[in-house]
Amino acid sequence: MAAMEQSIKGQSCLTARKFITERFGADGFNDLLSALDDGLSAFFSGKIMPSLWCPEKNFVAFLVAAEKKFDPSMQELLFEMGRYSATKSISTVYRIFLRLGDPAFIIARAGRVWSQLHNHARLEVLDAGDKRAKARLYGYTPAHKAFCRYLSGYFTGVLELSGARDISVTEAACVCDGAGYCEFQAVWA
Repeated sequence: MAAMEQSIKGQSCLTARKFITERFGADGFNDLLSALDDGLSAFFSGKIMPSLWCPEKNFVAFLVAAEKKFDPSMQELLFEMGRYSATKSISTVYRIFLRLGDPAFIIARAGRVWSQLHNHARLEVLDAGDKRAKARLYGYTPAHKAFCRYLSGYFTGVLELSGARDISVTEAACVCDGAGYCEFQAVWA
């Protein structure tokens, strides 16, 4: 039996596409599409259903290409895309829980949300205390620093939505650097 392809919900791909279009306009998005290989360009210019699974490798390749084209110094683009994605992709139902719960309450449930958006890997929250959190991502592929920058921004956006301020998310360990997992640590006021 063949292994299931590692996938992400289409909503994440749609939100990444929308971020690039809003930030750089239709011309910028089309320039990015022309920099992609034909299959990836066709995928991101075509119809993507938000609730269906899409290849995770397509998503990561889009992140890498966007960063290379628009932010070659790798400073902020993917972090901002992750923040944007958190604010756009979290449904109205989840927003109610964000407003009811404090940041630690929300972070403690991050593993469940991860499994709804990805059909592989495991996000484990190790600490969700008073104004701090630590989570580890195990088994994520295709591993790439671009995704880690995106995920740091996503975590920041979720914390902002839950009322946290003065947020700092750092990646303390990374598979790309030889660790067995990616570890993210957050502190906030």
